[in-house]
Amino acid sequence: MTVRIYVRHDVTDYAAWRKAYDAFDAKRRKMGVTGQVVYRSIDDANDVTVTHDFTNAEKAKAFASSPDLKAAMEKAGVKGTPQIWFTTRAEQRRRRRRYLASLGAPYFRQLQVVQLDPRVAAVGPAQLLQTLVASENLIQLTRGQRRIRT
Repeated sequence: MTVRIYVRHDVTDYAAWRKAYDAFDAKRRKMGVTGQVVYRSIDDANDVTVTHDFTNAEKAKAFASSPDLKAAMEKAGVKGTPQIWFTTRAEQRRRRRRYLASLGAPYFRQLQVVQLDPRVAAVGPAQLLQTLVASENLIQLTRGQRRIRT
């Protein structure tokens, strides 16, 4: 289960903050951060939101309460108390499966033919098969209108 924390705060100068943030990267990794993204407000460039990903909640909470993080934030020019919240990804719906079921049996028969034919290039899971034209060995896909010749 991936845990993502969001940290929103105001900084005195984004460029100076970013330099300090990047310098803290090795320490962040040692503290369990597996991924991060930095966002800036479109109305105020010094209003920054950062996400950090962790493998579990314990590492995320330890990171957020770390004295090293607090010192780095003060040094970077963070103003006031940051807003911090912890999240996990909500259960995903199985929309694709329901949509494919609504297409009916002809779709699945065509899909099986494509999957069994080794001459056909790999078709991504989000792309839907519309027509198989055997005479020209051509596949037309509904999304992106891509065509693959074999």
